[in-house]
Amino acid sequence: SSSRILHVSSSPPSVSIQAPSSGSFNNNASGRVTFYFTPTQGAVALKNASIFLNSTGTGRSVNASNSTDLTSATVNSITLPVNQGIADGSATWLVQVCDVINQCANSSASVIHVDTTSPVIAVNAPSSGIFINNATGRATFYFTPTETQKLKNASLYLNSSGTGRAYNASNSTDLTSGSVSSITLAASQGIADSSSTWLIQACDEANNCVNSSASVL
Repeated sequence: SSSRILHVSSSPPSVSIQAPSSGSFNNNASGRVTFYFTPTQGAVALKNASIFLNSTGTGRSVNASNSTDLTSATVNSITLPVNQGIADGSATWLVQVCDVINQCANSSASVIHVDTTSPVIAVNAPSSGIFINNATGRATFYFTPTETQKLKNASLYLNSSGTGRAYNASNSTDLTSGSVSSITLAASQGIADSSSTWLIQACDEANNCVNSSASVL
């Protein structure tokens, strides 16, 4: 009779996640995230890897790379297909790696936030065209940013369209969606006697940014 090979193994593969880091933000409009991971084979060769979204490795496999795409102890990647991108919001994800005798291992679960929508910003004060008589020119600017996920920062631009020098910036701990925030010019950055245009730029953690309408001071 013909001979056959029987593989017996008690040493399954393992896998570790490289990127994106858990809790990170992505602003790809299609939601087509690329996941990076390092599989390590056990006693037998690797077969494939799968990405699972919002499951523990038993739900829907979003995409899989075959054994020719997998190299043990090397960073591999899987990119979500066009029709399977993550919608705006948060998703848990993990990588499952299997070997040729169907021993499988799951990575730890991570969270990714997809945000393709820019914040909204409203200027509260000073109103456009107003005069101030502060001898130092250190005006304070008030604004209300609104964001569906997490705000990152806000910057004040003088005589610029939001691409020039930022005079001051407040960090994410200072910004609360739907609440009035403020930026005061630093002592060395006061406005000289004259008129200036100004605007506020607000950005979220996915680096979606929006400019307020320009005002005159």
